[in-house]
Amino acid sequence: MATPAPSWKEPSAYRFTLTSSEGERSLIGTFAVTVRDGKVVKATGLDDSARRAVERNPSEVPTIAGLLKQAETARRDGADIVDVDYAKDGRPTALSIDWDEDAIDDEEAYTLSDYEALG
Repeated sequence: MATPAPSWKEPSAYRFTLTSSEGERSLIGTFAVTVRDGKVVKATGLDDSARRAVERNPSEVPTIAGLLKQAETARRDGADIVDVDYAKDGRPTALSIDWDEDAIDDEEAYTLSDYEALG
């Protein structure tokens, strides 16, 4: 039985560092992300892969709420593994999804760090 997610309310403005890895996806790399009113207003690639991803499709960089929604969707749609680690305040610090344990390169892994709520 899955542990229920702690409650966390997305603030109106915040920034964080997102490291996206695993699988054959275009959103790979480390990103500095700023969010206002539920939307990414600035995404900066901090490595070559992330810079290319931002150049190709900046709207692909998710908010924290977007990542949580992605995990909920994966659970609902029957992904084999959906793991989310949480900080004491309830926000996620890591998220991984494996849609099919027997498939290669369908995994998604995210690490969220340097979180700061903005005034």
